[in-house]
Amino acid sequence: MIDKKQLWSLAEETMRAFGPFYQGPMQSAIQDSGATLDNWFGLSLARGSAPVPFTVARFHALFPYTAREQFAQALEALVQLELLEKVGQDVYRLTGPGRRAVESIYEAAHQGLGTIELLPAHEMAQLNALLYRLVEAILDAPEPQEKWAIAYSRWTDPGEGASGSVLTDQYLTDLLRFRDDAHLAAWKPCHVSGYAWEALTLIWHGQASTAEELAEQLPYRSHTVEDYREALQDLAARRWVVEEPGGYQLTEEGKQVREEAEETTDRTFYAGWSALSEEELARLQDLLTQANENLQAAVLERLWGLTTDVSRATLPVTRDVVNPLIEKHGLDKPGFLAILLAARGFEPEPVSLARLSIRGAYTNPAQYQNLLNEVAEAGFAALKTDGEYKLTEKGRAALHQVEDAFYMRLGEMDVLPEEDLTRLEGFLQRLASASLAAEEPTSKWCITTTHRGHPSQEYAPLARVDQHLDDLNAFRDDAHLAAWQPHDVSGHAWETFTFVWRGEAGTAEELVAKLPYRGYPAQVYAEALEDLADRGWVEKTAEGYRVTGKGGALRQEAEDATDHYFFAPWACLDVNERNQLHGLLARLKKGLHQLAESNAEAA
Repeated sequence: MIDKKQLWSLAEETMRAFGPFYQGPMQSAIQDSGATLDNWFGLSLARGSAPVPFTVARFHALFPYTAREQFAQALEALVQLELLEKVGQDVYRLTGPGRRAVESIYEAAHQGLGTIELLPAHEMAQLNALLYRLVEAILDAPEPQEKWAIAYSRWTDPGEGASGSVLTDQYLTDLLRFRDDAHLAAWKPCHVSGYAWEALTLIWHGQASTAEELAEQLPYRSHTVEDYREALQDLAARRWVVEEPGGYQLTEEGKQVREEAEETTDRTFYAGWSALSEEELARLQDLLTQANENLQAAVLERLWGLTTDVSRATLPVTRDVVNPLIEKHGLDKPGFLAILLAARGFEPEPVSLARLSIRGAYTNPAQYQNLLNEVAEAGFAALKTDGEYKLTEKGRAALHQVEDAFYMRLGEMDVLPEEDLTRLEGFLQRLASASLAAEEPTSKWCITTTHRGHPSQEYAPLARVDQHLDDLNAFRDDAHLAAWQPHDVSGHAWETFTFVWRGEAGTAEELVAKLPYRGYPAQVYAEALEDLADRGWVEKTAEGYRVTGKGGALRQEAEDATDHYFFAPWACLDVNERNQLHGLLARLKKGLHQLAESNAEAA
């Protein structure tokens, strides 16, 4: 028998994982409307209520855990923007511009969701048909009598012509809203305030025990410490909690009340699920599992793309302070700064051709040896033993000045509020730490040396963000090296294979043109192509080389292995944390680009 609670947990996780695909477009549309992230949802509820006017009382009934005044302020702000009009005491109705604004917000969200396909079309249609039958059954269910949350959710359904992902998100959101209806109906007969009930819930979960802890954990509810103190006193008077040294604890009576409400919530919520047979529920679980796995993979790829974008975006906004120092110290020759950074990361071991070639497996070793010789001749490093070099004081001082200017400039930038940067830095630090501690790949040379090479000086949150991004980029290299090196092929041959696989090059001459910084002549690439052909990975055509079926499958396996190694540590963040990370990275990227544009205009 299908465990409905597990199935719902999977469904809820899937719904929340859609966030990165609609967050950006939706937030842009909200900004265009003049509304804010704090008040725009009042437009959605007013639209769902139409043609009946929407009230503050109804708003508070839907979200009873939040101070009533917050809803009144949000709706009044929308009146000031002429998106709502007031038609009575605490009674509101959408204006024409308000209706267009809220519909455009959801259109933007649907466009974002439409960019991802989770399953083949016929499976997606089957998934959505099963979910819609649950929604229909819930709407027809006799309990609870009031289903305001799901009723207000249904207006955003775009209909059968929408993409599969849009409909999946709609139906899963409908189910979540109905669970809100079911839970409200379960505890309302207790005749307790919403914030007192939430206080009871947090104590039940062991997440808080004092008014101060409640206010600290629930700042978005707009209740004061005194409010929660009164709530706790009310719960104590009901004998649901008892005050003890260190805070309030749940009594047996309080535990029973809270657990009965949870059981009633489940009973009401799952009653409509009888509309599906066991076989259909099993099929729903299979389809949701596949969709969730594909969605999670797509989210991770999207997050990784954002991290690389942010990392690149730090260079244009620091160039004005970094480049003069690079020129002053004579580090403007290609490769010099990279050699110094690598040398510090290898410490206490010396820098050598062999160590540089671990991460730089695609570059001509002779090019690295020349760089080492030139860096030594410039006085930045000194030869200690045969082929091994150590940083000199001159090299160390030059590197410190350049890095310090870079990190200090990042610390001065006003691109996100400091609390958001601190939160972002915390997420990335957890990812970097999890990557360093990962069981696979067994060799983590790149991230280990990169992490070890970070300056010991403590810099501002944005500087630390950049350092964590460097660590993640290095771990990606570790993951890819581990994925292809078992095939016993040289680095430059593997890169040749990759360019052919991607359709970016098919001849030795094209590879030289695409990869001048690797330092290999056309003859080396020609020999690599012949080797790949002998392995059956590529084949020669009149236009050049192309990948074979065998080669394509092998190269995709290596890509999949890379993703497996690289993304496994990201499990340290749950779905909500990944959504927050995505939002913070997207805002940081936008802020850095705007700053770069502003600097360019000023120049």
